[in-house]
Amino acid sequence: MAVKKIQAAIIEDESRSLAMLRNLLRDYAPQVEVAGTAQSVEEGIKLMNAIKPDLLFLDIAMPDGDGFQVLEKCDQTGFEIIFTTAYEEYAVRAFDFSAMNYLLKPISSEDLLRVLDQFKRIHPIEKKDQQIGILKQSLYERFERIALPTIEGLEFLQVDKILRCEADGSYTIFHMLDGHQVIVSKSLNHYEKLLQNTLFYRIHHKHLVNLRYILKYMKGSGGYVILQNGESVDVSVRRKEGFLKAVKEGLV
Repeated sequence: MAVKKIQAAIIEDESRSLAMLRNLLRDYAPQVEVAGTAQSVEEGIKLMNAIKPDLLFLDIAMPDGDGFQVLEKCDQTGFEIIFTTAYEEYAVRAFDFSAMNYLLKPISSEDLLRVLDQFKRIHPIEKKDQQIGILKQSLYERFERIALPTIEGLEFLQVDKILRCEADGSYTIFHMLDGHQVIVSKSLNHYEKLLQNTLFYRIHHKHLVNLRYILKYMKGSGGYVILQNGESVDVSVRRKEGFLKAVKEGLV
């Protein structure tokens, strides 16, 4: 049986990066057929309105604007997006917040195959506009909402409504203020890093808590905190000093 071709479009302003991506697709992903390319926002809009790709490789920064303008002005829907970007830590964090697929330049064959595998497994994703909205906010370091990949799909949460995050092996359980729980197949270490410089603090190897919802700290070897919903959560001995320092410095 012939393998169904994936129709792809590439919008990338750098000629070298564009050629490199085309060559990688040709050599490592023959199932992906490049239906067209563009090197500016204006060309990208025309391209997307002329073809109906299954997949779009989209650079964010371009000379005449950004990739979001292409998405806003093109008539086509129902395609998946893989963003391409030069390495910048804040950008990577924004992609993780929105659960969007991305490739860092220079693109490697390993990373390309990884994101294509994700594309095949999760296609199609609904509520793409919500992901794009979270990505745009996060790129400006406004980490107000987060997209969490679950078994059922994606769940979108208000960050300030997260009470705490709990490690469960290689999974993380998000506990919300209203009692709702969301289970994600990523480690607590991942979300500790993602939520850094917010009001979340790792008080125990199993617990990342939202400091604004701590009502009391009870002394002890490590002690424990009482959260707004009445839960008690242990503070580990080795994290106690850092936690109390965070409280003293007014991070709560």
